[in-house]
Amino acid sequence: MSREGSEEPTAGTRILTFAQPQAFDWVARRGPFGATLASYTSLHSLGRAAIYWAIRGLQLSPETIVKMPAYHCEVVVQAVLDAGLRVEFYRIRRDLTIDLDDLERRLVARPGPVFVIHYFGFGQPDVLAVDEMCRQFGLPWVEDCAQALFSDDQGRPLGALAPLAIFSLRKTLPLCEGGALQVNRQRLTDLNLPFALPPRGRFSSLPYRFYLREAIRELGGTWAVNLHTHLRRRLREVFGPTGHNGPFQEPNRYADRLAGISRRVASSADPAAVADQRRANWLALDARLAGSPGYCKVFETLPAGTCPLFLVMRASQRNALFEALQEKGIESFHWGNSIHPNLNPSEFPETSRLRDEIICFPVHQRLTAEQIDRIAETARPLLARYGWAGVGS
Repeated sequence: MSREGSEEPTAGTRILTFAQPQAFDWVARRGPFGATLASYTSLHSLGRAAIYWAIRGLQLSPETIVKMPAYHCEVVVQAVLDAGLRVEFYRIRRDLTIDLDDLERRLVARPGPVFVIHYFGFGQPDVLAVDEMCRQFGLPWVEDCAQALFSDDQGRPLGALAPLAIFSLRKTLPLCEGGALQVNRQRLTDLNLPFALPPRGRFSSLPYRFYLREAIRELGGTWAVNLHTHLRRRLREVFGPTGHNGPFQEPNRYADRLAGISRRVASSADPAAVADQRRANWLALDARLAGSPGYCKVFETLPAGTCPLFLVMRASQRNALFEALQEKGIESFHWGNSIHPNLNPSEFPETSRLRDEIICFPVHQRLTAEQIDRIAETARPLLARYGWAGVGS
């Protein structure tokens, strides 16, 4: 809510965290990403559904323990549990890299498949070591590229190394849904592991309703936006909170396939152009914030090939900064804020600090130069007040 005496920005003036669908995205011509989309093993409504079917497809014993990173979003862990396996967590350092010694120790004690997350579009620097470790143990591993759809590491696309990889299309592209599973059959054959393909999936009308609503909002202008906001508030007053924010937040949609309209929008994407624009926005916002009191990046540089999901930084008063930006009409994000109940926070104190500190600024491909300037101008005084007050990173 806005403070008394201030004017709350309308939806049309807000700067949003993710790229949003536009009225006629679905009539765009097929682009370079269309061939890649067709090459995936399966397409789903959500990235977590791709995780679910990746684990189910391995047909492992229910006693199998999957090694999951301690820094995660709870739905990632829940998808593995829902697929019928158990989980154990391994340590992620404060720089978001894998503690290989901790992972190896846990694999020696109780071997199991390994789950690796590429955070915020930046590739894990030790994936070759993880791959070799899993080869030695004869174990499969999963690359979670949900945040790194168009990123590569020295020319190798993220997701191309592991036996299994999952992607979330909607985090990078202007979609309301979208997950993909990529299976490297040869790698699984080398491990003498069969794989059961997921079913085709069921149809859902939710994505079509979402795109229609967004088109009406866009074409109707301020009047439609205000009417929509008023109706949503009235519905909440009558029926209470819905428990989700759009169709992609519906719980347990493992069975839903990617809608045809979403596939069409995704197929029109040009990965190189998207990555170039996101990189340009990251660099531009970083340059405008450089030297500002309280500004502390998590990733000091932007490596070649990285398609950044956000400009990620630390803040000593993260929640206060988040709310202050929200009041000014700028959305930020704190991924991984909700831990899975199976995790014991006291076992991973460095991860608890990450959850309290990290805040993500938008750099998506639909931001304009004027919006980048507005984010920077708004953020500078707020970072001085709520940003990083610690020593180093």
